[in-house]
Amino acid sequence: MMHEALCAAISLEPDLALIEPDASGTLMLSILQEPIFLSCIPDVILLALGNSGLEELESLKAIRNQLPGVVILALVTNEVPGQEQAALAMGADAILSKAVSRDKLLGALRESWMAVSLGRGEEDNNDHGNGNSNEEV
Repeated sequence: MMHEALCAAISLEPDLALIEPDASGTLMLSILQEPIFLSCIPDVILLALGNSGLEELESLKAIRNQLPGVVILALVTNEVPGQEQAALAMGADAILSKAVSRDKLLGALRESWMAVSLGRGEEDNNDHGNGNSNEEV
């Protein structure tokens, strides 16, 4: 799903809001240091991973370390072998293909938000980074 279409689809949903639609993983780390985000932590981060590889995965790991209770959905391409497994190992909660349908993407965002709002237990948060979290949406 193209970036513009993704932003448009989310902005049309009354129960979803975009905080920083153009942030790369590295930029997201900087943004999360801003005082406004220290008091208003997002429930779900949708992080697109491209073909550049390690830098984005390191950003994913750093975001996970900084925000252990936030759900991270990683959008991946099917062109990079091992990208899904690497994203899960670095702390993504779920993997979505960049070719996912609008309805499936919005459903995954809502499900993730519900998991957070219903008070996802600490036992789930303690599994990040060990590769045991292999949910694919």
